[in-house]
Amino acid sequence: MQNFKPIHKFSVEVSGNFACFTDPVSKVERSSYPAPTAGALEYMMERIYIHPNVRYCINKVSILNPLKFYGMYMNERNYLGDVNLSTGEVNTPDADSPFQRMTTYLRDVDYVVDFTMYYDKDYYRRNNLPVHADENAIKHVDQFARRLKKGQSEYNLVLGLSE
Repeated sequence: MQNFKPIHKFSVEVSGNFACFTDPVSKVERSSYPAPTAGALEYMMERIYIHPNVRYCINKVSILNPLKFYGMYMNERNYLGDVNLSTGEVNTPDADSPFQRMTTYLRDVDYVVDFTMYYDKDYYRRNNLPVHADENAIKHVDQFARRLKKGQSEYNLVLGLSE
C-alpha cells in the first residue's frame, strides 16, 4: 500500500448469532478461530463500500462477549471432484453420495473493530483514467459512514462462512 494515504479511522461494533472464521484449506473439520481474521474483516468492510482507490487496514479487534462454541454436523457434497495429477483426469464424484462434516461455530459474537481507511489519490493517473471533478478522499469517507449508519451494504454481510 505504498501509494495509499490514511484518511480516516473508524470504530465499528460487529455482532451476530453465528460466526465461523476458519482456514479455507481445512479439509476434514472446520473449527472457528476465536476472533475474526483481518482478511475476513477487510472483506466485510469492502462489502459495505468498495472502490478501486480505497483500502482498509484492521488495527485492533476487541472481543466483547465471552466465547461460546457450538458444534454442528452438516451434509455436504463434493461437486468439484479430484484431479489425478499424473494423468490430468478428473474423477467426478457420485452426486448422490453426501458426506458429513463437523463445523465448530461461535455463538452470539460481539466485536469492536478499529480500522483505518486508506485512499490512493494517484489511482486515476496511474491507470490513465479521467479524473472526476468532485474526486476527493472525504467523499469516500462520507459515503462509507452514511452506508454504515443506514446499515446498507453492496452485498450480504457474513461473519466468516456464508452458509
